[in-house]
Amino acid sequence: MSSPISFLVQHENTILTAYNENNGKPRNTWSRLEKDLPELAQAMTFNTFKQYVSVFAFVKSRLDEVRQREVTQKTGNLKSEKEELKQELRIAMKRLDKVKQNRAEILKQLEETLKKKTRLEAELNKRNIELNDVRQIKQSKSQVKQKSDDRPKRIAGWSVQHSKDGYYRCYRKISKRVYSVYLGKVLDVKEAENRISAKEKSLGII
Repeated sequence: MSSPISFLVQHENTILTAYNENNGKPRNTWSRLEKDLPELAQAMTFNTFKQYVSVFAFVKSRLDEVRQREVTQKTGNLKSEKEELKQELRIAMKRLDKVKQNRAEILKQLEETLKKKTRLEAELNKRNIELNDVRQIKQSKSQVKQKSDDRPKRIAGWSVQHSKDGYYRCYRKISKRVYSVYLGKVLDVKEAENRISAKEKSLGII
């Protein structure tokens, strides 16, 4: 694919004719050329065309003036002016390229800022969820603790204990020896009585 400048030079007559017929308005010129020169959209975007076409038309008109004066005057000074105009064109195009580059850098910085904002919002949302979970766990533990306080301390003469591992067990000292009965994570008094009874039968107490 040719560069925008090469494309403008290659099709200068078609482009400048449309540009002049549309009073130097880039948008109208572009719309016209979409019909007369459809390959324009493949060579450059409208934003690039808008930046280049007015400069190109100006420089081209100045170059044409120089050519006309060369025909009548044929002086070396006019040739020098022509080169200066070409140099002006190169400088102008470099400035345009720099503007485009700065714009691209700004857009890149904006994109990075938006990504950081998204990450921070996601992190904040995650922290809020974790905080809510901690609050719910704390509240749940408080409720469990309150409920556990309502549990019986002794069942059928056996002491009930809620261990750190979350399980309930019953203990009783018989003949100077401590025996235990596993009750599980949920303290069911009826089930506990059945297990204690089974334990006492195995020990020959009843």
